[in-house]
Amino acid sequence: MTPKIRELQSVLRRVDVAKLLLMAPETFSRKRPELEQAGFPPKLPGINGWSLACVTTWIDSNGQTMPTPSAAMIAATQELDREYA
Repeated sequence: MTPKIRELQSVLRRVDVAKLLLMAPETFSRKRPELEQAGFPPKLPGINGWSLACVTTWIDSNGQTMPTPSAAMIAATQELDREYA
């Protein structure tokens, strides 16, 4: 069971990430470079925190990084960009 994080918070602090990973904040800080090398999401640009969605996706996928989008997905995204951008 995932530890409860403050309701509706989309940016996690170090202590929140550590709770999700079931480790002490100091342990997370020490292991962070190794985790990031293994695909753990880095901090959000310009923000002192991590994306809840990215962290939980990484955990739920057993530490797997996100798959590379297929050519069809890229084409569909570009079509939507042209239509709605």
